[in-house]
Amino acid sequence: MSNSNNSSIEDSYISNIFNILFRPEEIATIRFFDVVNFRFIAAIFFRKDLVLLQLMRQKYIEELLNLCDRFKTIDDLRLQKAYLNNYLCVLPYFEFTDKSHIKVPCFENNTWTLKKYEINKINLNKQYFLMNKADLSYAYGLKDLNSEQRLLIIPGTTYPAGNGFWPHVINDISIGFDVGYFLYHDGKDAMLSFIDEHKGECEVLGTSMGGAIALQLGIDHPDLKSVYAFNPPGRISTISENTPTASTQVVIQANDFVSSFGYWHPKWKIIHYTPENSYKPPQFFDHFCNYALMNNIKTTELDPTEENQKRFWLTSLVFIGLRALVTVILVWPIRYLIVPVLKLIYEIIATIASFFVQNEAETDNSIMLDI
Repeated sequence: MSNSNNSSIEDSYISNIFNILFRPEEIATIRFFDVVNFRFIAAIFFRKDLVLLQLMRQKYIEELLNLCDRFKTIDDLRLQKAYLNNYLCVLPYFEFTDKSHIKVPCFENNTWTLKKYEINKINLNKQYFLMNKADLSYAYGLKDLNSEQRLLIIPGTTYPAGNGFWPHVINDISIGFDVGYFLYHDGKDAMLSFIDEHKGECEVLGTSMGGAIALQLGIDHPDLKSVYAFNPPGRISTISENTPTASTQVVIQANDFVSSFGYWHPKWKIIHYTPENSYKPPQFFDHFCNYALMNNIKTTELDPTEENQKRFWLTSLVFIGLRALVTVILVWPIRYLIVPVLKLIYEIIATIASFFVQNEAETDNSIMLDI
């Protein structure tokens, strides 16, 4: 009975997380403690919860398979494709295993059908001496099993217990460099090895920092089929209109902070989504939720040249001043002092708790034997 109850609680918990991410109109109905609890905090900040992660992967696949039916109620193909791309952008956070298979909706012959892909984990940084294995970061390459079509999905900054968190943070705040600069150059050969000779058949997707890396890949390899960047930061310096680039779409949601600084290529298509005349989640959710299928979503195409003209001071302050301040005041003390201490405390508490649970179980067994 207890296993059944635990399973029910986990299912409800995961459903709430997915509603926040992919049905943001439901956020108003979800209570804070329906999502945030000790298990959640421990899994996010200290140690992966492999059981929850596996259940999240199953839920992700289930929702992906149901998208074809969900799209039947939406008339706008652009919003359908945007929702799918946004959904795929978060695939790296669920840490799928290498060479596993997944079915993805594809729009062909005026209808949505499911195609089977093989997932390839692509290591973006090398493990140097004394480097923690948890600091390895991965992109995910999807190969269509029946054609040359490929999807390359580049992760944004992950959660503290996720793969590659600290390298992601360092790439976010490196003073004087584009967001994702070092990770891009470390992982470029591995990404190109996956793309191989199929650039014309490869779509590159990324969110946040991953979107910034995708944008750079599109500039360096304009023969890619397309680039899709979800809430990415722009480039640290302006880009000439004559600079070659792949067909690129940048999606910005509402008042997302990350995508509000940096410069865009004058030829990139910049799309702004804002919920209108209906429930609008707080700004905190603008960066990672998927707004594309919300009711009465307002779609606006922005002029990249005009946007660039508005961004000079904000970009200068954020890339130079704020990033330097965050590095010195927050990142270094947290990385090298606070996190090791908190992890030590967590391990002590977890060890003590498991000791008592084990003793309790042994006591129960001995009582059963006596009976």
